[in-house]
Amino acid sequence: MPDLLLPEWKTAGQSMARHGWHLEVQASGTQWCALAAALSNWPSKIVIDHLGLPHAQNPKAIHSVLQLFSQAHVWVKVSGPYRSSPQDADEMFARLVKAGSTDRLVFGSDWPFTRHEDQTYASILEWGRALAGEELFDRMMTTNAQTLFGWADPTSCRRAEPALQGPRD
Repeated sequence: MPDLLLPEWKTAGQSMARHGWHLEVQASGTQWCALAAALSNWPSKIVIDHLGLPHAQNPKAIHSVLQLFSQAHVWVKVSGPYRSSPQDADEMFARLVKAGSTDRLVFGSDWPFTRHEDQTYASILEWGRALAGEELFDRMMTTNAQTLFGWADPTSCRRAEPALQGPRD
C-alpha cells in the first residue's frame, strides 16, 4: 500500500487536481483506516471503488469509508457487489444514501468481471436499478458521472449554425 503522504504522491495529487483527474482507490478492511488521513486531504477528487469492498465483520473500515464520503471531494462507485457480498454491498449502499450526497454516487458495471466471469452486464444493471431505484440509478449513470468527469452538459451544447455563405459563382 503506498504512503500517500510522501512528497512524490503529494506532487502527483496536485498534478491530478490541475488536470481535473480523480484518484480511484480500491482498498478493503484495515487499508481504509490506514489511507483515511491521506485521502481526507487529497487535492483532487477521489473515487472509492466497489462501495469500499464492505464487509460487516470490519465496522472500522465501513466507518472510514463513510467518513471519507462525507467530504465533498470523495465519490463512491456503486459496483461489484459480488466482490464483498451482495448483502454487505446493499447495506453499504443504504448507509451511503442515508448519509446524503447521492450526487456523488456513480454506477460502474465492473465489466469484464475479472475473476468473476460468471457475472453478466445485464444482471449488474438489474442489481443497480433494483438497489437505487430508477431515478437515482439514472442520475448515477448520467448526471453524477458527468459531474465527476467534468463533461459538458449535453443540453447546453447547441449545434453550430452553418457559416453564412455568399452567392456561388
